Amino acid sequence: EMATLDRYLINLCKRGGGKLELNDSAVQTARILVELEHPRRVAPNARSLIESVMTKTGGNAEDFSVGGWAEYLGPDMTWHLDVVYKVHPSTDQNSEVYYNVGPRRRLRRYDIRKPQEGLVRIFGYRPWVWQQWAMLKLEEQLRFQQGNHHDFERFKIPLYVRDLWFEWLNLPDNEDFKKHLSDPRISHCQDDLFDHIMKPFYLLDDIRREDGWDFDSGEVSIFTYWGLLGSGFSMCIICIVLQICIPLVLLSNTLYNLQEEGLLPGNADDSEGRKGDTADEDFTHLVILQNLFCVSGNANCTLRQFTTLIIVCVQILYLVKVIPDSEVTFRNVIGVGGYGKEYSFARVKALRRIVTDRNNDRMSQAIGNMWDFYMNTLYVYFLFMLNIFNILNQASPTDVVLNALALEFVFKIDEEYAKSVWWDPNKRWLKAGIMEVAMQSTLRFRVLQSARLFSDHFGVTEEEILLGCDDDVNLLKNEELSSHDCTNFDYKDDSELFEHFCMEKSRKVSKTAEVKDEFTKLRRVFGAPEQRLFRLVTHVSSFFRLSLAIDGFCVFNRHRAYCTWSRWKKVLFIPAIPELDELFEINADGVPIISKLLEKVKHKPEKPFYNFSTDTSLVDPQKALRKRQCHVLSFQAYRSYIKKSLYERDFDRFLFWLWNGLLEWLTFIVQVGFPLYNIGLLCLVPSCLKLIDSLSKKTLVGDQTCNCMPVSFSPCVDAVLEYDPLAPYLQDVVNCTYIDEQIRYSDFNVTAGIQKVAETFQTNVQQLFLGGENPEILTVLSELPCEILEACSRQECQNQQQSLL
Repeated sequence: EMATLDRYLINLCKRGGGKLELNDSAVQTARILVELEHPRRVAPNARSLIESVMTKTGGNAEDFSVGGWAEYLGPDMTWHLDVVYKVHPSTDQNSEVYYNVGPRRRLRRYDIRKPQEGLVRIFGYRPWVWQQWAMLKLEEQLRFQQGNHHDFERFKIPLYVRDLWFEWLNLPDNEDFKKHLSDPRISHCQDDLFDHIMKPFYLLDDIRREDGWDFDSGEVSIFTYWGLLGSGFSMCIICIVLQICIPLVLLSNTLYNLQEEGLLPGNADDSEGRKGDTADEDFTHLVILQNLFCVSGNANCTLRQFTTLIIVCVQILYLVKVIPDSEVTFRNVIGVGGYGKEYSFARVKALRRIVTDRNNDRMSQAIGNMWDFYMNTLYVYFLFMLNIFNILNQASPTDVVLNALALEFVFKIDEEYAKSVWWDPNKRWLKAGIMEVAMQSTLRFRVLQSARLFSDHFGVTEEEILLGCDDDVNLLKNEELSSHDCTNFDYKDDSELFEHFCMEKSRKVSKTAEVKDEFTKLRRVFGAPEQRLFRLVTHVSSFFRLSLAIDGFCVFNRHRAYCTWSRWKKVLFIPAIPELDELFEINADGVPIISKLLEKVKHKPEKPFYNFSTDTSLVDPQKALRKRQCHVLSFQAYRSYIKKSLYERDFDRFLFWLWNGLLEWLTFIVQVGFPLYNIGLLCLVPSCLKLIDSLSKKTLVGDQTCNCMPVSFSPCVDAVLEYDPLAPYLQDVVNCTYIDEQIRYSDFNVTAGIQKVAETFQTNVQQLFLGGENPEILTVLSELPCEILEACSRQECQNQQQSLL
């Protein structure tokens, strides 16, 4: 057993009589032990990866050694290759061995696997082609029929796939691969290969059993169902209409009120910022900014000050509660993921993002996932900004609080629908959708229908794969051949044959619906309207004998067109088997060892190793979020989407990403800008309070405002008040203090108070006009514009001037 640093230091202390004396040799030895126990992360080479695959440390049940390489499942639901830093040995027979791999600590053997790069170099690509076939066979077996032994919640996935594996190994056409497995140099690696290939199926079984998964997350919305299942869009459309129309109506009402009060251009009424006759002429940008970012509306100065303070409280709440919550939701929705059962929704979105990045989703799924993304990110941020604009134009603190509370209901309508008991009882549809997406993240259906992509992915020539698929350019995708092969007895195993004959026998005995449902895979579509529409299309196509590819809309029936078992029977054995003599050499003792020439084969950007990345930030959700932001904001993500669509020659997806990529960029801009917008509004609060204070000091004469509120009497009185030369003579006749007194005397009835003021003011103005004792007043009166004279009397302007003189 290799010495450890602890034991080495203890021995040094014993030799020194309780004193630790370190010479150059002891320091060098300690450094070596530290390096062995705590290895540094360096770029792997092919030899080290193959050694990690072949590592067997004896009878202590440790499959990985310190300094070796292993793959672990990250929060983004992808496998990451990293160094094994520490092994926690088992303390007894019943305890497990735990491993520290990369940034993860105390991982079980179930949570890690051998490096794919090393396994591919030893066993070739044939097991991974089998994995695609096995996933299709599994989908064919699964059903959405509660109580049926093939129902996805009851079906024993690992047991079924294990039987497929050994059945495939023992096929006569696979004799060469079976012989390859029995080679004494690599025979002990068979279990590691099987464990690696089975990981996607173990994940499906964990979801089925809800082991480490929580499906009661409040973040799941009806758009999530649409993005997972590709159906259920009828209720989503209704929700979209509601969630868009309600804010638009509120915004339109606010803008209309602002125009009616003269606080925005477009209405001829008087306003606080006007000094001319027409609003659009003298309306300055400063006044518009004041109305947009400070409290406005028909309210007095005191009420505006209280409303401003309440809005400050709301904005502080946004900063300390809403913005952090929105960032966490944003991180979960974009597929960064997380560790633990509490991050189940984040891991679902991470799986969904894998499917999106690989262009492996259907168009209905892509549209649903797009709405799920934007309604939980861009829409929410716009809604909060709209709410701030609305509450800035409220007249009272109570209205501000009510508007802020109403917002919570609006943007959570989609989540509340998903919580309803009638929407998805027991979350069966949600679980089925997640399992389907997990299968899509493994199944490369675009690779299976393109000779060029298949050749790049599985290391075979295009000529070989085309020959195995009867020179069909769609390779393994063929609706007509699939329908034939699925009913052909030659491609059914013993259990499938047994079920088929049981079905035939039961139909002869009884033709009830129960018997039919027991042995027939029902075609189920999520959503009652969608299910009825599917039945209608099925009946129409059957009546007119139309061959419509409609089975792909049904759950656990998405890839039926790829079930061309006659072609799979040949394709499964096309990938070549590696030559082991090229991987091994004989040392001086005559023992085969891994060739040292493989140390020169290293990870390169142009030829990378599977699942290895020099960027370790991807496994930290917070760092991954920042990296994703930089990736999107710099348009790198946009270019990668376009490039991948063109590489796969999927022009429909190319058009989809042209505009969806721009919306994604806008979403990340708003996500970064919303906190800055909120902080900027808080910085404007002192200016807004100063503005309110200045408005409170304005007098009625010349400004025609009292306590921040516009005061309007009659055309005659309004015209006189706006005439600046009369201002010195009217200050004592009428003022804001007198108006406030009259409003209080009228039991705070503003209309009644202003009416009393208007009557008194009319009398005082008439007395001022008829006084004539002050020559200056006569001079001012003689120069009154005709508009004022005509507003104050029905007589012609010329007659009025003569009577005044």
